[in-house]
Amino acid sequence: MLQTGWDTSTHSDVFKKVVNKVFDTTDREYIKEWKEVYKAKKMTDLFERDTQMAGFEAASELAESEGIGLQDPVRGADKTYTVKRYGTAFRVSDLMKRTNKWDLVPKLTRNLSNMQNYCKETKAAEVWNDPTGATYTYKGFDTLDLAESAHTGLLGASTADNYNNYGDVDLSHAAIAAAEQYFDNMIDDMGHVMPMSPDKLVVAPELRHTAAEIYRSDKKSGEMSNTANVLNKGVSTFVYHFLTSSTAWYLLAKNHDLYDMKMWTLAEPDIKVEDAADNSRDTIISSQQYFVSGFGDPRAIYCGNG
Repeated sequence: MLQTGWDTSTHSDVFKKVVNKVFDTTDREYIKEWKEVYKAKKMTDLFERDTQMAGFEAASELAESEGIGLQDPVRGADKTYTVKRYGTAFRVSDLMKRTNKWDLVPKLTRNLSNMQNYCKETKAAEVWNDPTGATYTYKGFDTLDLAESAHTGLLGASTADNYNNYGDVDLSHAAIAAAEQYFDNMIDDMGHVMPMSPDKLVVAPELRHTAAEIYRSDKKSGEMSNTANVLNKGVSTFVYHFLTSSTAWYLLAKNHDLYDMKMWTLAEPDIKVEDAADNSRDTIISSQQYFVSGFGDPRAIYCGNG
């Protein structure tokens, strides 16, 4: 409750125009970064569902007049995204509204909206900060975490190598080269060759300069040699400020059709202003939003060191 007793300073400055500036670091525009690592999706239902399927094996050679064999497509697992509700609010007394000189109601209303955006950012970052599922639960089609060495496709062990994407190594030229090889050796759920082109390196702020040195060097970084730097220079670097590990990095094929990290949004944050129900003339300002995030197929994401 925001009442006149909120200001406990000696002179109750909030009720007189004696302060030149209220220095509030939370009264600002908050950064929005989740769209750099998610595909943004709109939803109108309580839940959205994705499902796996795969087509056919390659054609086979046939003898003259031999009948052509039949194949059936393969049905896989489902992934359901059920929307979640997030909200916050504050209450201000009628007397506080009338007498405060710091424009606290509009200031705190802005902060309410900003905190909703911040909530979405922190929820979006959970899976990136915990790719092995030690704390948070984000599972794919195969009911495993984002970073696993035991992922399987529709043909089981035959596609396991396609998912051995948790290198758990520090960012370096050699680590990026291994990640590029992972994308070059990609196969689909039927074991067919399906190379991808990574296009975004995601790093913790502490790795900003390391990433720049790796990609911008004409020669192989970290060596006193004449070896050319032949890493894919088409990869952009994104410094993800919500990564909590100073060694975390990911290589993504973000622009590929099969990139499957999704943020489903049912409703953006709103602001509702209403009278308190107890006839006190107090005001309640509230905000709510609906969204859910996650993934089904993790193969377009190479997990470096989480």
